[in-house]
Amino acid sequence: MNKKYYINNLAKMYSISEHTLRYYDKKNILTCFKRDTNGYRYIEENDLRFIELVICLKKTNLSLKNIQRYLQLIEQGETTMKERFQIIDKQLKLAIKMRKDIDEQINFLKNKIEIFKKLLI
Repeated sequence: MNKKYYINNLAKMYSISEHTLRYYDKKNILTCFKRDTNGYRYIEENDLRFIELVICLKKTNLSLKNIQRYLQLIEQGETTMKERFQIIDKQLKLAIKMRKDIDEQINFLKNKIEIFKKLLI
């Protein structure tokens, strides 16, 4: 029997709020949730990969609408590989640009810190 993971467990495991997980369920982004006899949401161990995928895609700033689309494409099978590739490729390019922007911000801040250090010593 698969191990059950309840929302509170998942929230702790992935450092995400319970509210967010419930919202993803409500919006049919995470369709793998089941309910126990008390009505509590849970997923089984083999569905953890969907939670991890959604969290990862969300961290890349992929919209919930596009995450939902991507998950639908997965369910449709191999015939959707090209569209899935396009979504991921586009998001990779955006993530690379975000990283470049962050690197520039970090360098700017480091330079300012060095200036302050020289002025304050």
